[in-house]
Amino acid sequence: MSGSGPPIVFGSFITVDYRICLADGTEVDSSHDEGGPVSFALGDGSFPDGVELILYGMRTGQSDRRELQPLQAWGERDPARVEALSRGSFPSEMTPREGQIIAFQLEDGEEVAGAIVEVGDERVLVDFNPPLAGQTVSVEFDVLDVQPPAVDPLAGL
Repeated sequence: MSGSGPPIVFGSFITVDYRICLADGTEVDSSHDEGGPVSFALGDGSFPDGVELILYGMRTGQSDRRELQPLQAWGERDPARVEALSRGSFPSEMTPREGQIIAFQLEDGEEVAGAIVEVGDERVLVDFNPPLAGQTVSVEFDVLDVQPPAVDPLAGL
């Protein structure tokens, strides 16, 4: 399909349907399951840069599916992002469980998700890697709408 309207460039405000699957075909995320299409400005961090590269140049009405290696998507797993935290660092009313995903607040106020991978008597092992880190994924986009950037990203160059 040839598509219509302006091509997607950095800063374009776009609306897409998407689907992300593991290499074995297991669906891990989809706008169809999350309440419908998503809208965002290309380059705002909604998806990793390598995933957003699929969208560059596409137009309303076009679809594309690509297989991405870990470094093109969410990166490789980093063992340094698995940390042992003391049980005392969790609220007393919380009982950490393996597999539980918890939002942790950083010193700058940003929130980051961590997956509990092991619970001991005194320590809890938390994995702060993105859930899809280290995974080869298939990403599919259907472009539903493209609005050009409010400001020309090349102005002043």
